[in-house]
Amino acid sequence: MRYNISELIDGEKVQHLLERFYEITKIPSALLDLNGGVLKVDENKMLAAGIKSICHNFHRKHPESLAKCIENEAMVSRQTIESRKYVPNKCPHGLIYAAIPIFVDGEHVVNLFAGQFFLEPPDIDYFRRQAAYYGYDVENYLDALNEVAVLDEKTVEQGSLFLSDLAELIALMAFEEKELLDFRDELELRVKIRTIELKKAFAEIKTLRGILPLCSFCKKIRDENGYWEQADVYIDKHSQADISHSVCP
Repeated sequence: MRYNISELIDGEKVQHLLERFYEITKIPSALLDLNGGVLKVDENKMLAAGIKSICHNFHRKHPESLAKCIENEAMVSRQTIESRKYVPNKCPHGLIYAAIPIFVDGEHVVNLFAGQFFLEPPDIDYFRRQAAYYGYDVENYLDALNEVAVLDEKTVEQGSLFLSDLAELIALMAFEEKELLDFRDELELRVKIRTIELKKAFAEIKTLRGILPLCSFCKKIRDENGYWEQADVYIDKHSQADISHSVCP
């Protein structure tokens, strides 16, 4: 697509909705590009709310664990496209999340990510072994693990309905803005073409304007310097008309 998705949505409004959603449900959410990067409202503010440090500072900092995140998100996106449902999944690192694909004019451009929560208390030993495998600082990693909420299925189910509606809203917002930008670009192109045509036309046209001082007897015309010239000579100098001489009846 010729536009960046950030150009097509009102980032501030989407961010506000993500923040309110997190305050109510404690389900983190974010808009991710197809490479797993979080979109930004501006240089200092991400389009995300409640993202936990266990993913931001650990799983997505390590090249190997990040690759697994992106690969799994792509798989979940495909499954969601096929089933047309928001289905929570367990990520390769043991957390629950879902990725809802958002299409604009038929093109998959971004994912609405929701996750980093548990449906039951986590297995601490599993995460301790995972920290050792990737070389994380174990104590800091387990502290980050403690920040992840354990949610009931009803909260997740209700949250999924809201996020599905939000994904549709973002897609509609982006599509309408894309149509508007396409129309603007087409209009600007038409104006440029028309301007070039008019400039070309004006360059080809040279007209006589104003009152011509014409002698009543000899029919000569007085130029701007006060000299009297034959009408055909004057017209030849001041226009692009070609004079053809002949004898009238």
